[in-house]
Amino acid sequence: MLEQRGRGAYGAVYRAIGTERARSPVVALKLALHPRDGRFAREVELLSRIRHPNVPRLVGHGEWRDPAGTAYPYLAMEWVEGTSLYDWAREHRPSSRQVLSRLASLARALEATLAVGGVHRDVKGDNILVRKADGQVFLTDFGSGHYAGATTLTWPPFPPGTPAYRSPGAWRTVMRPAPVPPPRPTRPGRPMTSSHWASPPTGWSPGNTLPSHGWLTRGLASPTWRIRSPALRVSSTNAAARS
Repeated sequence: MLEQRGRGAYGAVYRAIGTERARSPVVALKLALHPRDGRFAREVELLSRIRHPNVPRLVGHGEWRDPAGTAYPYLAMEWVEGTSLYDWAREHRPSSRQVLSRLASLARALEATLAVGGVHRDVKGDNILVRKADGQVFLTDFGSGHYAGATTLTWPPFPPGTPAYRSPGAWRTVMRPAPVPPPRPTRPGRPMTSSHWASPPTGWSPGNTLPSHGWLTRGLASPTWRIRSPALRVSSTNAAARS
C-alpha cells in the first residue's frame, strides 16, 4: 500500500501496487472496515459483469486476515488518477456543454450497469471521478449496488444510499404515521374487543421516530429542493454565452 486516498462507512481505499510482478500496475485497493461484509461480494459481482470505459475495471479480489484470523474482504480495481466531480466543477468552472458531456458519459455507464441487471443506488458527485489526464469520467463505488437475484443485505425503510441525497418524498413516507387498521366485522349484537382489530402492519408504527436533522426539516419545509453542489449550477446566461 502506498497511501490511503479515501474512507467511507464500509471501506477504505488505498493506492497500492501488487507484489507478484516486478512491474505491477497501480491499483485502487478497497478494504472492508467490517469483517465478512457481504457488500464486497456484491460489488465484485457487479464489477465483473460490467465492461464499460466509464467504469473502473475489476483487477482482483480476496480476503485479508488480521493477526487474530478475522477475515476482511477486499477488491482491487483499475486506478484512476483524478478528482471527484464536485471538486472538478469547483476548480474548472465548466461550461454547460462540458457539464452535459460528463453527464452523458455517466448516463452511458448507468445504462451499461442496467444492461447486466444491476443498479448503482448511490450516484453522487463524490462517487464520480474525473480523470486529470483527459477529463474522462468514471462511475465508482458500487458498494450500495444491487443486481437481480442478489440476497438482501439491508432492511427498510430505505435501501442503501446517502441520507443527504434522499428525496423529500422518501423522507415524508418514512416519517408519516402508519395508518390505523380497520376493525374486523363482527356478528350483530356482539361487542367489539381488542381481538377484533386487525394486526398492526410490520415495520414502522405510529410510535416510531427518526432523529431530528436541521437540514431535513428545512428541506421538507422548502418548496424547492436545491442541488447539493453550487458549483454544478450553471445560470442560463452563462450557459448561453459559453454554448
